[in-house]
Amino acid sequence: MDEKENGKNKKGIRGAILSAPSEIAAGARKFPAVYIIGAIGAAVTTLTFVSDDIEKFMPFTLASMWSQVMAVMLSMAAGALKEKPNSKIAANAIALAVFVPVCVWCRSQYDNEPYFPLTYFSTICAVMLACGFLAAKKHREKAAAHLSASLSVAGIITGCVSASLEIILTAINTLFGSIDEGLFVGAAAGSAFLVFMPMLAEGETKEYEEIRIPKAVLFSYKNALLPLFAVYIAVLYAYLLKSAVIRKMPSNMINIFVSIATASFIELRMTLGAFGGKAVGAFRKYGAYALVPLVIVQCAAWGIRVGAYGLTTARYASLLYIIFSVLCILGAIISNFRAFDIDKWSWLILAFFMIFACLPRVNVIDLPEFQQASRIERVLKAHNLLRDGKIDVGRTDAELSDEEKTLIHDAWGEISNVQGRIGWLENIHSANDFGFEPPDYSKSREHTFVDAEKNEWINVRGFSRIRKIDGSSWDGTRFTITAGGIYVDITDELLAVENSEEPLLIDKDGMRIVITAADASEYGPNDKKRYYSNAVGYILE
Repeated sequence: MDEKENGKNKKGIRGAILSAPSEIAAGARKFPAVYIIGAIGAAVTTLTFVSDDIEKFMPFTLASMWSQVMAVMLSMAAGALKEKPNSKIAANAIALAVFVPVCVWCRSQYDNEPYFPLTYFSTICAVMLACGFLAAKKHREKAAAHLSASLSVAGIITGCVSASLEIILTAINTLFGSIDEGLFVGAAAGSAFLVFMPMLAEGETKEYEEIRIPKAVLFSYKNALLPLFAVYIAVLYAYLLKSAVIRKMPSNMINIFVSIATASFIELRMTLGAFGGKAVGAFRKYGAYALVPLVIVQCAAWGIRVGAYGLTTARYASLLYIIFSVLCILGAIISNFRAFDIDKWSWLILAFFMIFACLPRVNVIDLPEFQQASRIERVLKAHNLLRDGKIDVGRTDAELSDEEKTLIHDAWGEISNVQGRIGWLENIHSANDFGFEPPDYSKSREHTFVDAEKNEWINVRGFSRIRKIDGSSWDGTRFTITAGGIYVDITDELLAVENSEEPLLIDKDGMRIVITAADASEYGPNDKKRYYSNAVGYILE
């Protein structure tokens, strides 16, 4: 939709808010299942927090949330089948029928930690994403922008209703006597169940021709978020340039920042499809190319981290997201050459990964733990300490190095759910059961390895310029100092120093580095690991 068409929109956010009551009433007539389940959810949630037995009612609150989201999806599916008159009746019937088995599932599995929370939230997110796919299929390029507007309007109305109910309850509590605090929670829950979700269902089942995107959405995305995204990408490229200059791999935090960039790109590309303009056209056509170098660095950083410390739930989830983002970027590039709507299919792709993340053995809990167990197994087999499914605990202390003991200790710390399914771990209940004392990570002390600040005389003969060190950083493996834009890695030189009251002189890259103070924290067995925190001194050129 171009700006001219959008300019015809006289309704806007204000009109949507004013028409909310009529839309809620219309939604109740078309999709009674959404309201029936919502009413049950509001009542059960109130009971959950009013009663003293939260565990008794909470499963039914969760079941109501899940079933109402499913009811919204079925309503949207029925809207797509408008030529079949019985589709809405079938959608409401199926939604109500599903509610009972979902209640049984939530009640029977509620205590199954951590697998029930994983399965519950993965599946409810997958259903939400299926709703997004149905919306994208029906509303085409308007889908994401309309969804953003629908969420905003529903959120504002729900907030107003919830605040009004809270004020009424506060007045009753103050003027007539104390009431249970659970009613306040019930008021908020009732607003979400009976206002937010039904309004969202009503908004997302509109026909393509009925949709008008508010100007506020156009302004916020096109004139604010898109320029900010460009600035953010520039910051990431500046960081990569800095890493190349100082010849150091980017920090492992680059994974998080690139993930934010790719998620922002995917969301912006979906939403801006409803608007025209040269900037939007350039972003949709070339934006994916700008992310390719960033994602390559992200993959390298992820691989280095996993190679050093193995898989964890967070790293595995990160991998699944990276694969999803790569598919979306490739889809965006392909769409430049052939008709392919990646904006629509990305909803289903992400839904697939959400389901995959909770499947047996390959879910984000089990697979990382099996991988950590395999790391321990490789170390033990390398020393012939694991034979016939049993660990020779009598030899582990003498055979294993401190680094290998640390690896086993760290890997064991990541295993808590699958040890019963791995035969050789059956008799291992703690790190001590491996036959050695785990490294003492609780031992930590601050120490100054270089302390020569009392001697302020610096010999500058033969040099023409002196720079004061104005920063230092430790990324877990390397220690870098900075002075006036110069970055120098002095890790090896510092690790070679014990205690010194004389300045540490380092001749490197045609410069002389004078370290007058270097502080470090020591961790691990025998204080052999140093984690530097600060350095003071000068660089002579």
